[in-house]
Amino acid sequence: MVAYFDKKNYINYLKKATDSSEARDTLRMIKNQMEIHLNFNIEELDDYEIILHEEFEEGISKDFKITKGENKIKRPLTSTSFPTKNDVYLLDDDYGMDEIKQLNFILLGSLNDEIKTLKKLIIDDDYSFHKEKIIGQDITFDKHLNLLGLPFSTLIFVDRYLFKGSAIGGNLGLFEYNLKKIISEVYQSKNFISTLLFIYQINKEGKKNDAKYDEGPNLELLVKSINECIDVKCKKPELFFIGVPARVIDDEHDRLILSNYIRIKSGDSFVYFDSKGKKITQSTSVDHYSLVNKKYINTNEILINKLVQIAKDCRNSNTGITNIPKEKNIKHLFNFQ
Repeated sequence: MVAYFDKKNYINYLKKATDSSEARDTLRMIKNQMEIHLNFNIEELDDYEIILHEEFEEGISKDFKITKGENKIKRPLTSTSFPTKNDVYLLDDDYGMDEIKQLNFILLGSLNDEIKTLKKLIIDDDYSFHKEKIIGQDITFDKHLNLLGLPFSTLIFVDRYLFKGSAIGGNLGLFEYNLKKIISEVYQSKNFISTLLFIYQINKEGKKNDAKYDEGPNLELLVKSINECIDVKCKKPELFFIGVPARVIDDEHDRLILSNYIRIKSGDSFVYFDSKGKKITQSTSVDHYSLVNKKYINTNEILINKLVQIAKDCRNSNTGITNIPKEKNIKHLFNFQ
């Protein structure tokens, strides 16, 4: 993950980077987990600023990557100004910053907000990029799962049994009390066009009257139900569904929410509560992983490559079900851009 700095933001950050434990944590994170790009040339710094920069470079590892000079941010700022949607942007712009922050699709900080913005990627105490939430305590019927306030442009849900059962019973029947709550939470303030992708299991083996036969949910009704979760002030997302044949998704690739800055791993399902708010999952906790951490990024890449292949296989065969059109680049759909 790259932190892009304008000159004023960079100098302002360096001046404050050791003032508090919170600031020192972000400095440690940058040096050990991130890359940085400076949207200016070092020659633009005065003598004092050069000293700050040289002090920053002291103690960095040989693997630390810092690039500089080319301003990769297109001005004036618009939603298309940014080279990626999974990096951090610390910019000194008077025009467009507030409007883009309201779109809630990238991690963006203004002058004097550098530490606060970077700190969002340290998701638990003691400089931790992993956070465990307890179901029934931290995650409740009234306060369901969320993305810890981090922005996103794409959300990928992977759960074999998310849409299992009819609209009356089974997990699909509990949509209102689980998945609807998750989607409603993250779409309270989302004014940017986003993508929601659902990967679940079907079973078209055998005869239709077999107990295990399952063609998956009615996608037309499901699209309607999902769109009804979105706040009227927010833009409706693009919705894609991939019904995967039985035994293709294994435990390692199941029960995930993947987004631009965070990965969430659940236990046996994302269906935690029944209609009365009673906990029905056997799982006790949910793990959150900040994708600024290099180890977690590497794991994410392995997961994404596997899911891309699953999606391609489903679209190219008649054993799976998907509404992804043939002209849509599947790999691009999974790269959070």
